[in-house]
Amino acid sequence: MHSRALPFAVIAAAVTAIAVTALPWFNLKKIGLDISWNGLGIASDPYLDLAPHGRGWLIVAACVLAGLTGLVALMPAPAAKPLARMMAGASAIGAGLAALVPIAIWIWPSWYFGTVHDHLKLPDDSPIGVSKLILSTLIVILLLLAGLCAGLYVERSENLPLRTSSQGRSSASRTPRRSNSSPRTK
Repeated sequence: MHSRALPFAVIAAAVTAIAVTALPWFNLKKIGLDISWNGLGIASDPYLDLAPHGRGWLIVAACVLAGLTGLVALMPAPAAKPLARMMAGASAIGAGLAALVPIAIWIWPSWYFGTVHDHLKLPDDSPIGVSKLILSTLIVILLLLAGLCAGLYVERSENLPLRTSSQGRSSASRTPRRSNSSPRTK
């Protein structure tokens, strides 16, 4: 019997990562404007027609897959186990790759900002930058999610049936050879 705690932890981490992605990654408070944008490129002012690139959608996609993986892993049907295993492997890879998004934005904020600096006519050395606290929190959550999904993959891999040979028998069930230590009788 598999633990139900691990799938619930995967779902909780995925939902948390989506929530952190919806927090403001970038704001203009340092220059006196009360406008901010989240990781999805959505502005706090709904009438503002200017937005950075919504790189957070990549994170949301990986987290939705991980959340679905947790739900499939909670299914009691034995047929769901191989699907949960496959999805957990894909989710572990997806969450690991999603962690590269905030890392890349931390290193190259222009990948996220796009043309926002140019449209606002801000100098290159302006004090405007991405929220490193939110990005670092998101990196940790996504790496934790990748680890949880990898753990779910390992857990769902236990007690899998052995592969069968071309004759339809399990390789472990083949008849052992006689040993030479016992004398043969006629």
